Amino acid sequence: MREEGYKFTYPTLFCCGGLDLIQDLNELKKYFNSLSSPDKQMIVFKDGYHQLQNDYESEELMVRIYEWIEGRKNKIRWKQPKPF
Repeated sequence: MREEGYKFTYPTLFCCGGLDLIQDLNELKKYFNSLSSPDKQMIVFKDGYHQLQNDYESEELMVRIYEWIEGRKNKIRWKQPKPF
């Protein structure tokens, strides 16, 4: 999947826990850096684990996601879907 990252050009937000025992943070950073999207952001919750939505900083997570979406909602140019 990482090899295809250069094709991905959509706005991207990665939220990850610095203490995640399931997803290796360094591997995630490598994948994130391989993405071609000019609008990408990675937020690392230093004391967070794998399920940030159930973690101590879940409210902060929701605020950051909301702010990220709000900052982009008027900038995204939606393409007309192709007919089947």
